[in-house]
Amino acid sequence: HPVFHISVLKPFRGTDAPPHCDLPAESLNNQPVDVPAAVLDQRTILVQGNPCRQVLIQWHGQPADEASWEDLIA
Repeated sequence: HPVFHISVLKPFRGTDAPPHCDLPAESLNNQPVDVPAAVLDQRTILVQGNPCRQVLIQWHGQPADEASWEDLIA
């Protein structure tokens, strides 16, 4: 490995600005936003004894087998 004396070191003179990083166009609080592509099915389940309607959502860019059940908020 290279060896050199400390006297030949020079101070680092970089920029004070932090590196710029573009976030995806669909982001919220630095988290990607999932965009629904299709409603595949619907169901009603009981939550603490109360009926709750849900829809099966296929997300944009994801296969149908990765769809998820989401509460339907009226």
